[in-house]
Amino acid sequence: MELGSTSPKPEFVIPVNTMKGRAKSSYYAPKQTLESVFERLAATVEACRIILISKYLIDTSSVLDVSG
Repeated sequence: MELGSTSPKPEFVIPVNTMKGRAKSSYYAPKQTLESVFERLAATVEACRIILISKYLIDTSSVLDVSG
């Protein structure tokens, strides 16, 4: 979808945990953290996540309305 498009945004679908039959609540095993999984790359992964979220939010008019 192109920026500025008037068509509706795609629906976000939460993956289902096939063993429990309900939506996933975490992508980590018990006692795992971002740092324990990604080790030295954890800071880079977090920075990329922040950039992606900010790029999504900047194109959301309701967020822009809050900032004036």
